[in-house]
Amino acid sequence: MVIRLRYSSSFCRNGCTALLHEIDLSCIDVLLITHFHLDHAASLPYFLEKTTFKGRVFMMHATKAIYKLLLSDYVKMSKVSVEDMLFDEQDILRSMDKIEVIDFHQTLEDVCIVESTYGVQLHEPQHIREKRFTDVIHSTVAQGGRVLIPAFALGGAQELLLILDEYWSNHPDLHKIPIYYASPLAKRCMAVYQTYIHAMNVKIWNQFANSNPFDLKHIFPLKSIDEFNDTGPCVVMARPSGIQSGLS
Repeated sequence: MVIRLRYSSSFCRNGCTALLHEIDLSCIDVLLITHFHLDHAASLPYFLEKTTFKGRVFMMHATKAIYKLLLSDYVKMSKVSVEDMLFDEQDILRSMDKIEVIDFHQTLEDVCIVESTYGVQLHEPQHIREKRFTDVIHSTVAQGGRVLIPAFALGGAQELLLILDEYWSNHPDLHKIPIYYASPLAKRCMAVYQTYIHAMNVKIWNQFANSNPFDLKHIFPLKSIDEFNDTGPCVVMARPSGIQSGLS
């Protein structure tokens, strides 16, 4: 029996343990973590340390590296009391020893995973969506406006930063307008992205042959609102994307 772990990122409140215990976890042979987002990986320390699961766990190298950073940050940022938490930093560290890693191009005869979140939807071509995104930002800052982009710390945020940095490089009239990114966690994870550059797409490979695409020329870190110089047009990307707390 194989299971792909996926529960809501709000699992630490009530529903998670009930969902887990509806399954005889001792019968599961393999657990597959497809990527590091909280709704796919956040319950893993609990799953490995607090249940009857005795099977094997697989991740890719980069996923394992970011998993530890993301879950440690989650524990630190959690607002529940220590008594109410389903796992702690030590559980995360112990879970690391139980995770087996596979290479990006390695094939294991096990199972086929298909991410089907948008499987029945037809999206516009990427270049059209990117142009609409950059056009709106350009017209806003050109008129002296400010742009807030609420984003998750990982994954899509890095893609947006690469798009913005490339666009700014190609438009000298924007060079005096700052782009701020408020996420120390994402900065640490950027090092993991650079380490596993071979797992990126061909466009990133081609860029990396000439220069490091993750060495962002027009993006500036923003640690707190006290450092924000709110005196003119700018772009700010900050988490969380729900705008319910934090710098957003």
